[in-house]
Amino acid sequence: MRPQHGVRSKTALRAASQDAVHHFTSLKRDEIRARYLEEHGLPIDERELDRIQPLIEEYDPVVELAIMASDYSNEPSLRRQANSDAAPYLRPKLSAVSILDSPDVLEHEEQKKVLAGNLLGLLEAASRAKKATGEER
Repeated sequence: MRPQHGVRSKTALRAASQDAVHHFTSLKRDEIRARYLEEHGLPIDERELDRIQPLIEEYDPVVELAIMASDYSNEPSLRRQANSDAAPYLRPKLSAVSILDSPDVLEHEEQKKVLAGNLLGLLEAASRAKKATGEER
């Protein structure tokens, strides 16, 4: 099955993700180099840089999506998809449940329960009346 126009395969997305992580790591190394030069007045040795640079010990797909989404060298469609995929993990979706604490809503819900109980009572009374008159089949 061919991928749809504008949709990348999993392999292409994985490669783009690895490129984004490599780019992010390179930026971090450059930042450490610049800070070390500023603080010590001389360039850092590569072995020392390897020791100082924090390692990414654990794979986190949400972090990778965020890196891909914030990398402006990626295509806009890839960045949009990465933002769309990461958003549910970073920001909760709004829902109607959050307004149930309002006194007006709680009162309205209580009224609905009372009316539903009244309706159920009427239906049971109608059913008993039908049985009494023999109308039920």
